[in-house]
Amino acid sequence: MEPISSLVEPLDDTAEAPEEDKPNHPRLFWLSVVVVVAILGLWFRLYQLQVAQGVNYRDLADNNRFREITIPAPRGVIYDRNRVVLVRNRPSYSVGYVPADLADQSERTIVLQRLAGILNLDPAQILANATVSPESPFTFVELVPNVAEPLAFAVEERHRDLPGVSVQLDPIREYTLGPAAASILGYVGRISEAEYGRLKDDAVHHYLPTDVIGQTGLERTFESQLRGAPGVEQMEVDATGRQVRSLNVSSPVPGHNLVLTIDANLQKHISDLLSADIGRYQTASVVAIDPRDGQVLAMVQQPSFDDNLFAAGISQPDYAKLLQDPRHPLLDGAVGAAYPPGAAFQAITAIAGLDTGVITSTTQLDCPGFLTVPNRFDPTVGTRLLDSRAVGPQTVEAAVAN
Repeated sequence: MEPISSLVEPLDDTAEAPEEDKPNHPRLFWLSVVVVVAILGLWFRLYQLQVAQGVNYRDLADNNRFREITIPAPRGVIYDRNRVVLVRNRPSYSVGYVPADLADQSERTIVLQRLAGILNLDPAQILANATVSPESPFTFVELVPNVAEPLAFAVEERHRDLPGVSVQLDPIREYTLGPAAASILGYVGRISEAEYGRLKDDAVHHYLPTDVIGQTGLERTFESQLRGAPGVEQMEVDATGRQVRSLNVSSPVPGHNLVLTIDANLQKHISDLLSADIGRYQTASVVAIDPRDGQVLAMVQQPSFDDNLFAAGISQPDYAKLLQDPRHPLLDGAVGAAYPPGAAFQAITAIAGLDTGVITSTTQLDCPGFLTVPNRFDPTVGTRLLDSRAVGPQTVEAAVAN
């Protein structure tokens, strides 16, 4: 038998090394290039995020964590001449949301539908109110005003299910005389786009697109005096937009109070008298003036309206009913309508006669109880206008008195 020879060939030191063992192989070179480029790209991105755009991203992060909200200033109280309150502020709950906390459209729809279920409202109504200007995503948007206290508490208790939604305590106007003084006092309402465009640059009152301002009557005339300067609160919030702690508060400055010459008791008494007999005349106005100094003690218009409806947010059917009333209850007839002057014009004709010398203070004219007015086409034919009674010879002073 022949001996078994080794099948392994002897190692040839002169054999060429495999390509993968070469230190300068092209694949290793390109791998190194890719690694270097990735590191440079990562470094560039980190530089861009932390240095080039670091301020912007820090601002975005702070906006998610820190908030600055406006604190409404209490509107001035209105008193009568005896310091009886005619208009005051009462607390009211409003439910709304901050758009920045519900930036995703589908999430906002789900949350607001859930809110509608808690408030027993039509979801379409709430979604219709959830419009906001893109310039103010961190401004509270009111969805439902004047919410009852139990419902407001129910919303607060469900805050984890309602991210971005919150309850805000707002002052709302209360008119103590109601329809008796509505024509004088007027009412407040949501600021319109035209009004906001005119007032948005007011450096003292700082109007917002969601503010309420005086719309008619003294509320509008003395808007700049009754409205105060709002305050600002800086706070830290959690992921759902709820306040964690207050950082700084700049208190609001209340509006100035207003004292009228109106006597509340007289105003109410005249209004009751007119209301009791308004069916005979359909519309009536009364102005009571102190002859000693010209102060207006009462100014009543009937029919009237309840300005508390506007303060709480009047419904469309109620507003349409007022507009369609043929007696025009929204019109203040005492200052906004024209009526025949009647006997009030006698003083003017008397003064004209005295001034021109046609009559003197001692001139007497007979009052037989009627006045005959000649026909302008046939002076021989006259129209007799009857007076209440015959009073005989009268001087100017006696005639005006009678």
